[in-house]
Amino acid sequence: MPIPFKNCGKAGDILSVQKWDASSWPPAGSSGPLAGTATFDQETGALTKLRVVLFLGTKWVFETVGDPGATVASGFVTLPSSVPMALVAPPLPLSAGPLSRTDTFSSTVPPTTVLSQANLGQNLTSVTASLSLTYNGMSGFPIPPATGAYEAMLQLLTQQGAGVFCIDVELTDTPFIGIVSAAIPTLSEWAQIVMALMILLGGLFALRRRPASRSL
Repeated sequence: MPIPFKNCGKAGDILSVQKWDASSWPPAGSSGPLAGTATFDQETGALTKLRVVLFLGTKWVFETVGDPGATVASGFVTLPSSVPMALVAPPLPLSAGPLSRTDTFSSTVPPTTVLSQANLGQNLTSVTASLSLTYNGMSGFPIPPATGAYEAMLQLLTQQGAGVFCIDVELTDTPFIGIVSAAIPTLSEWAQIVMALMILLGGLFALRRRPASRSL
């Protein structure tokens, strides 16, 4: 069946969608062809990165660059109304022509197969992107996920401002964003290593300065 989405772009956008069909809809257990992950700092709890993948003719991958500008409080991540994103894949330049792929999302119940076909009207050499996420009309998403109305809008433009595509998808009780934690060494771990080295070096230095014992 066709995936219900809003074309929030304009007539004449560079990417035209011929088919975006799913074996079943809505998906259960995953947002399927438009899904993302949020990375949080383990120590501060701050949102450090959003990564979003869109399967539409090809695999589009976007990531925030720098501080996403989010605040986290009372189990809710508040986002700006529009979050700038950088295109990670596919690599540019992307040649004009037909795009087609089939993807199966085994995390859904039952597994969901998505067929997408589109046509790229001209070569893409440089782009800008933005992401909007809302939960029950509020910009952002709850942690942990909760029941309610989720909406994701992803827009891609050329550097000159021409529209490539704008996709708006709504889901009920299925979040677009999964949660991960930053897997980086903490300051306390580094401090422990440095302290252990200092103790070891201090002990060796003390042994070298210790006077030799004398017999009486």
